[in-house]
Amino acid sequence: MKRISCVTNILINNIDNSSTFICGDTGRIGAKSNVFALHREVPVFIEDEGNFSDYKVFSKKIPTIPLDENLEQEVLNLSPRIKVGQIKVNSISTSASFQVGSNHRMDLESRIVNIRQFVDAPPSLKRYKGVIIIPKPPVK
Repeated sequence: MKRISCVTNILINNIDNSSTFICGDTGRIGAKSNVFALHREVPVFIEDEGNFSDYKVFSKKIPTIPLDENLEQEVLNLSPRIKVGQIKVNSISTSASFQVGSNHRMDLESRIVNIRQFVDAPPSLKRYKGVIIIPKPPVK
């Protein structure tokens, strides 16, 4: 028996970074988000830094579950409707999915590198509000 999802009220505060809210049925959901975040106490950046290829986490193969597994499943649905009064979601972020309905397949990926660098520097440099960019040296 096909079931119908009935939700009276959905409140979502925030959706970002390749995330989805789906109301209804889908065949496949795919989302991908690569994030590289660099936070420095002193805003000095080297021109060519931050390439995904510099970090193994972005190139590693993601393990998958074979889709041809023979699974036995018995489902007993006593009602054709799934009834929910209210859903509150604070945040859906970084390749996540919130769905009311059915789905055949999801491929969701998120790879994140967060770097925080705090250094000893003169107070005047720490108060500097601009950004210092150091050009990449020429290749010889």
